[in-house]
Amino acid sequence: ASNTITGPQLQFLNTYLASIDVAPLNIKESSVANNGKSAANFPQGFSLQGNLVLGADADVIPLHSVFPAPTQRKNAKTPARLNPQSTNAAHTATPVAKTYGPIKIESAGLGLNNGEVEIKFTGGLVLGPLELDFIDFDISSPLNSFDPSISLKGMGVGFNKPPLTIDGLFMEADIQVPERNLATGTVDLIPVKAYNGSLNIGYKKYSLAAIASYAKLPDGVSTVFMYGFLGAPLGGPPVCFVTGVAAGFGYNRSLTLPQPTTINSYPLIQPVLPSNTAPVNFSAMDVDFFPTDGAFWGAVGIRAESFKMVNSFVLLVVRIKEEVEIDVIGISKMIFPVPKDGSSTPPLAKIGIGIVARILPERGVVAINGAFLARSYILNPLATITGGFAVLMIFKDQTYGTWNHAREGDFVVTIGGYATH
Repeated sequence: ASNTITGPQLQFLNTYLASIDVAPLNIKESSVANNGKSAANFPQGFSLQGNLVLGADADVIPLHSVFPAPTQRKNAKTPARLNPQSTNAAHTATPVAKTYGPIKIESAGLGLNNGEVEIKFTGGLVLGPLELDFIDFDISSPLNSFDPSISLKGMGVGFNKPPLTIDGLFMEADIQVPERNLATGTVDLIPVKAYNGSLNIGYKKYSLAAIASYAKLPDGVSTVFMYGFLGAPLGGPPVCFVTGVAAGFGYNRSLTLPQPTTINSYPLIQPVLPSNTAPVNFSAMDVDFFPTDGAFWGAVGIRAESFKMVNSFVLLVVRIKEEVEIDVIGISKMIFPVPKDGSSTPPLAKIGIGIVARILPERGVVAINGAFLARSYILNPLATITGGFAVLMIFKDQTYGTWNHAREGDFVVTIGGYATH
């Protein structure tokens, strides 16, 4: 469009285009796109238009996207030209919300990406109680030739047929991995493809939560980690009634320990919490378990409750890279008294504590940190308790790293906190 097309002009033009069997011009705010509720201007410049025809009834879904205005150089005598081969036009999603047999299409969008026309779908397949949701399902083709290709960034899985329920998510992602450039001596960031997944299975009183990731480093070395938690009433005395077990490992994967105050959101703790409904954050997971050649870790854990008032989880982790490290990650929550179902009266006390301990046998270091979790209180929910404790013991002289200059026999114990109202 060499000039802006006003709302009334757009309505007149689309009426004419319909009379010669040509698709109307559409934008998100246009009178055609919103059933005549308003008349909006059609922008000057380039736009990409198309129709998607679906089903036996030939439902026509109008698609469109708008190119960004080409950058005009200062004092240029000729207008700037737009090169579709190197210009991107963002996808503009058009609602569809229709089902064709087992195929469900929620929306479709048309866009341009480096010389390729792309149609992006949201939707999936419905096969009885099994539902598959496609994430970033794209069909693309170059502008100068018809050579379609299909890509899929992820897929959600759902199955709901009581007493069995299944909920899963699988995603493709890019991780920037450092690699030394032998020619220049610098460290460059190389993108590698990672395939992440989470799965939750529930059957009566049993539940299984699992997360996993697979990637290949630039030199072709495979890297993977898996972690699962089985929630089940396994039994035991009232003081330590076991309600679940966990296990996992990482091969060519590092492991970053959490802070005691943020232990609730740690990927190895999240699946264990009974009330957790938050989806897995794959981006954070890729950071906490970063692909690292030569790194290995293994973990086992147990969840237990004491007299139905205290729920605790302890995870033992062994890490191996340059040296062996033994870590203990723990979380404990107490509610007193336990509220009855449907009661709106807050309990007298609600306490949460997170603990992270590191034991480095070769270096001769034991470091323990603990802290109250957010929203801990006694008597008054508005008077929250904060603070924590730390223990550090040195068994060998330290000549490098975090504890540099510490001497054999050094130790420190600190504890403190305050209440806020």
